[in-house]
Amino acid sequence: MKNIIIIALFITCTVYGQQDNTTSQNSVKVGDIFIIGAPSSSNYQSVFFPKNNFIIKKGGIPNYKRIRGTYVVTTSVTKDQEGSTKISLKRKDGKKFFNSITQIQAHLENALVQNELKLAR
Repeated sequence: MKNIIIIALFITCTVYGQQDNTTSQNSVKVGDIFIIGAPSSSNYQSVFFPKNNFIIKKGGIPNYKRIRGTYVVTTSVTKDQEGSTKISLKRKDGKKFFNSITQIQAHLENALVQNELKLAR
């Protein structure tokens, strides 16, 4: 009897724990603040920065090390047909990325899984 109660309690906690995790990702709205983390490989996979030649043409300096730890604010949230969430981000301090780009795009779910974006608490 004791084992059945422990198993039921474990299953209940697991189900509610997973439910809470999925709702926090889906409830992103305009104005939420994120922190840009380190890229999962040599380049960012889910946070989309322009190519280096576009940054240079606009007078910017493509230094990705300075981007890490930057606080960004969500400006728009859209869902595409596959169900993934695409967000637009701008810097919280009002400056431009690389001194030339005002907004960037990101796939929310992939960026959170790869730790390229972290929700600021």
